[in-house]
Amino acid sequence: MWNYIRKYLFFAIIAGLFMIGEVMMDLVQPGFMSRIVDDGVLGLSNGGSADLHLIWMLGLQMIGLVLVGGLCGSLNNVFVHISSQNIGNEIRKDCFGRIMDFSFPQMDRFGAGSQFMPSVVFSGIFVKTACIMMRSGCSLRLPAAGITMSAHICHLMKFRFCLAASAGKLLMESGISHVVGDGRRFTA
Repeated sequence: MWNYIRKYLFFAIIAGLFMIGEVMMDLVQPGFMSRIVDDGVLGLSNGGSADLHLIWMLGLQMIGLVLVGGLCGSLNNVFVHISSQNIGNEIRKDCFGRIMDFSFPQMDRFGAGSQFMPSVVFSGIFVKTACIMMRSGCSLRLPAAGITMSAHICHLMKFRFCLAASAGKLLMESGISHVVGDGRRFTA
């Protein structure tokens, strides 16, 4: 299997980098919002007077970040599908090539549809599995960045509360199983 994946590993790595870029653009936005509210609206940094110029500048920067994040998300999907579709195509060609190497008595013994259809179905399943694995491989590591960013933003609140809330959200979203009161196992 590694022989198929190795050819398109570059595209999978690029897809992961674009996913990281998309998440980073999402994680930077709350910092901009806090600056808009604290410095622009409430005027905490300049003696209590609002700064409309700062609000406009940070708002436009946020719009730019949203556009860059959307572009990163789109390019992530493009590269995930390029790599997974090409891997599935390589598997399909090899399976079909092996089927075509059968002799006529071997072909008659199995029948035409019973050989080709399973290889097509398997390659289609592999394409979907590769897409899911590439997306989940990155997305399971990225909540740690969310915890770090929320701890950075919550500098006025108690750090323990922010860490507990972020860790609770991470546990709920990542699907880690936990034991509930009567000892049965559930997944979040």
